[in-house]
Amino acid sequence: MNIGKILIKIEKTRRTLMNIDLSEREKLIKISQKLDELIVLYYKLKEKMN
Repeated sequence: MNIGKILIKIEKTRRTLMNIDLSEREKLIKISQKLDELIVLYYKLKEKMN
């Protein structure tokens, strides 16, 4: 997967996270963890490019 696609997925996931009702804790945690994984993947790919 290329870095551009990862950035798009990060932004879509971030927007999803921002639109979740705060009372839906489990959903917030799940989406937040997905966002964390995408960010880690982004930095790993970025590191490989250098």
